[in-house]
Amino acid sequence: IGAAAAEVLPMMTASSSSSSGKQKYYRSALDAGCGTGLAGRYLRRLVDGPLIGVDVSKNMLDLAGKCTLSAGCGLDDDHEDDHEDDDHDEDDDVDGDKSKDEPLYDGLMPLDLETMTIEQTLRDPGVVARRRRRTGGKDDGDGDDDDGDAVDAVDAFDLIVAADVLVYFGGLERVLSNFARLSSEGSALIFSCERTPDDMDDADDDASSGTGGWKLLPSGRFAHSKSYVVRTAKEAGYDILIGYEEIVPRMENGEEVEGHMFRFVKGGGGGGGG
Repeated sequence: IGAAAAEVLPMMTASSSSSSGKQKYYRSALDAGCGTGLAGRYLRRLVDGPLIGVDVSKNMLDLAGKCTLSAGCGLDDDHEDDHEDDDHDEDDDVDGDKSKDEPLYDGLMPLDLETMTIEQTLRDPGVVARRRRRTGGKDDGDGDDDDGDAVDAVDAFDLIVAADVLVYFGGLERVLSNFARLSSEGSALIFSCERTPDDMDDADDDASSGTGGWKLLPSGRFAHSKSYVVRTAKEAGYDILIGYEEIVPRMENGEEVEGHMFRFVKGGGGGGGG
C-alpha cells in the first residue's frame, strides 16, 4: 500500500466497528496477501483468537515473521504499539513485557488465496499449538483439555481483509468464492481494489472494457468496477454490502491512484465475534 498505508489501513479496520460505535472483536482473522505484515499491525487489536497471514512470497513472510506485538510491521523497534491497549483492559496484559515479544501473527503460510483451506490455516499444527498455549489448554467448558476442543470452536474466519491485494487478480470469482468457503456465517470481508476508468467517471456504471467489469492497467495491476465487485461478491455468498468508499490505496510516481474499499457480510448476519 506504500505511502498511503497510514491512512488506508486504519480506515479499513475502523470499518469493523458496530453501528453503535463500539469496537467489534473477532474470534479469528485472515490477512490475505499479508506481505511484510503492515496490515497485521492494525488487525491484531481486533482479534481475540488466531490471526493468520497468507502470501505467495516466502521472502515477505519471513519479514512478517519477525514482527512482534511491540516491534516491526510498521512500528519502530523501540516504539510500543499504542493500539494494544486502546480497547482492552489494562489487566489483559498479565505477562508484562514478555507478552509484547509474542509474534504478531499466529501463523504465516505461503499459500494460494484461490485454493487455500482451513486445514492449511486455522487447523495448521503450529497454529493449534500456539492457540492452546495461549488459552492454557482450556476447552469449551467440558473439562477435556487434550482433544483440541478449544481449537475446534474456531473452524472458520470471522474476518478476512485483503489490503491492496486483489489488484493482482483479474476475475475475482475464484478468490471471493474461496474466501466465502473459509468464512463463518455473518463474517466480514473487507478489501480494496483499483477503480476502472468507468468507475472514475460514474461509480454506478458497469465498466465497458470488454472484460466483464475488470481490466488490466499499464501498471500491470488490475482495476475493477464497483458493480462487478458487488455482483461477484454476492454470487460468492457475501450478500450485503455494508460499506463502500472511494480511496487512494497508494501513491505512484507522486500521483494518487484511484481505488475503492468494500465491506461485505456473508449470509446476512452481523460480522464479528462479539
